[in-house]
Amino acid sequence: MSKEFKEEKDMYEALAKHFQGKGYEVLKDKFWIRPHAKGKLRRIDILAYKWKNKRVHEEAIECKLMNPVEGVSTALPQVIDSATNFGRTWVATLPGETVNSLTQLERLGIGYIQVSPGKVSPVLHPEPEKLRLLDVDRYVAQVRPVLHVLLSFRDFSGKSGFLCGGFQDTPWAAESVKGKLQHNICIDWDNGTVVSGLNLEDKRTFERLMRNWSSADDESFAKILRQLPKEYSARVRQERKRPNKDKNLCGPMAPHKNSLAVAQELRKSVTKGMRDKYWGPHLWISRVVWDTLSALEPDDYHDQLRATRSELDSVFDFFKNKI
Repeated sequence: MSKEFKEEKDMYEALAKHFQGKGYEVLKDKFWIRPHAKGKLRRIDILAYKWKNKRVHEEAIECKLMNPVEGVSTALPQVIDSATNFGRTWVATLPGETVNSLTQLERLGIGYIQVSPGKVSPVLHPEPEKLRLLDVDRYVAQVRPVLHVLLSFRDFSGKSGFLCGGFQDTPWAAESVKGKLQHNICIDWDNGTVVSGLNLEDKRTFERLMRNWSSADDESFAKILRQLPKEYSARVRQERKRPNKDKNLCGPMAPHKNSLAVAQELRKSVTKGMRDKYWGPHLWISRVVWDTLSALEPDDYHDQLRATRSELDSVFDFFKNKI
């Protein structure tokens, strides 16, 4: 049976379809947690989440491309870590005889699911109330507010064009407005904040923009930027393919004070940056929208996302007409 799945990640799609069919959003290998205060970051194989009674409800799944006995034994340390961070956790393995391998999972209140191409069979459902492994403080700090933000953004933008993921420990979501022009949110764990704004990336998108942007447009764009609240900043940077090699070209600058400089630097610097094929431009016009994540309720996220998007509408329109 293991030959039908070439690698562990092949199991993800079957599990994703299973939970999506039950109304969940699914992150495949894109959600990070820090199981212990000073521990290393660890990715969750599958995280399924949705609203339930106006609260977030999540299922974390640890996958093993093994038979049930070996898979459960190997997954146990990881899934116990997960159980301290998530409300409901599962181990997923290939089909087969479980023998006595489920006894410990049952005692811990951890679920078990068997996966084969085209078939997902829950065998043991999670019962987190058995041992109450969940660390509430850790859950409130690392999981609940992130999923609140992502689900609220999904509700606001609609499922069409909705993206969601995470890199390192920085979850993000985006609504594609046109091409690579996005209304984007990014959770900044270092500062405990959520940043929301316009995100413009992709070299070809910038090339189209620059072809249609003359020096005469600087003043009109600057006027739009001056209309934004003073909390906004603008940043233009180039991103290398190798990590940690970003270079700021312009920013952070306050659009209400430096709007013309932002417009001129964007046109000048990004055009110059096109000469280096290894660099890609990236524009953020954004603001911090939340700085007390754990205390907020879903309605707070909905209202602020709506307000931020409304503030940026004229900026989006300016770019949409040029790309």
